Order: sequence, then structure tokens, then C-alpha cells
Amino acid sequence: MLYLAVMVIFFAEKYQTPVNAGWLLTAMILTALLTYACPPIPGSFLVIFGVMAKQLGFPEECLMLLASADMIIDGLSSGLCCLLRDAELVFEAGAYQELDQDALRKL
Repeated sequence: MLYLAVMVIFFAEKYQTPVNAGWLLTAMILTALLTYACPPIPGSFLVIFGVMAKQLGFPEECLMLLASADMIIDGLSSGLCCLLRDAELVFEAGAYQELDQDALRKL
């Protein structure tokens, strides 16, 4: 949600979109609603931002810049998720006391 809000403000600055109270309210509502509607798959953010770009008056050329940024962010995010998945499983299993702590300490 924060990433989407930052991109909306960035493109409003870059393309000198007139910003008023109604525009900000629309941006906040769209950001909140579309963030929850976003499926957790790579590239889904582009569809959401395309809807927002159309509603908020951004030119279509901003989608190319966003596509590049989205590929970089998605790649980093996916890599970090893969890296931390094992640690998350260990922490959750430890919270439910399903791990043999002594066996882990011997490793």
C-alpha cells in the first residue's frame, strides 16, 4: 500500500497533475481498495496502477516506467520471501512448540 501511494505521489509530481482535496481522497480510497483486491502474483500491481492512472489522470506513458520499477521490486520481494521462508517456518513451529529444540541445537 505504501509503495502504491509513493508511486501515485511521484507521478502526480512528475506529470504536474493538479492535486486537490477530491483528488487526494480518490487516491486514498483507490489505494486502500485496490491493494486488498490485488492477487499475490507478479505483475498484478501493473493492473492496479493502470486503473489508478486512468482514474487520476496520468498519461499512459507512465506505465512503462512503472513496469520497470515493478519488475525490480517484485524480483527483490520474491527473492527475500524465498530467503526468509525457512526462518518463518522455524519461528512458527517454535511458537507452537512443535520443534525439538535439542535436535536443532546439535545441528
